Amino acid sequence: MVQSEWAARSFGRKPIICETAALPRPQKRPKAMPAWLIPALKAALPHIAAIISAAAPVFTRKSADAVANQTLLLQQQITELQSAASQNAAHIKELAEQLQSTVAALEQAASIAETKLRRAIFVCVAATVLSTTLLVIGLVLVFGR
Repeated sequence: MVQSEWAARSFGRKPIICETAALPRPQKRPKAMPAWLIPALKAALPHIAAIISAAAPVFTRKSADAVANQTLLLQQQITELQSAASQNAAHIKELAEQLQSTVAALEQAASIAETKLRRAIFVCVAATVLSTTLLVIGLVLVFGR
């Protein structure tokens, strides 16, 4: 027996009927994107076209008359491969320079953060010593009489 039915029989009142099925259910909110994803996309999207154009097959393809000009075709493909390799080396060098500057900036930021942390710890210790001293002086004044 439900408690509301028992109360209705005991006190002569109508039972309370729970109609939770008739109430509209709250809508589930869609999950938000991670906070790091938006800046990452903003940083990467301008470079997507360059990446795709660099990764797309741009090498010379064999045509119907390739059998006749096999040596010329091979020479052209070798030249294209060499230029692609030199471009890759230039890009790797540029990325290494960017990485080096990023690491230097991170080291500088870590040094600044460490200095600020030491200063904050010093202020906390000084405040603790001062408050303890004042507490002792206050207790001596109150209980010393």
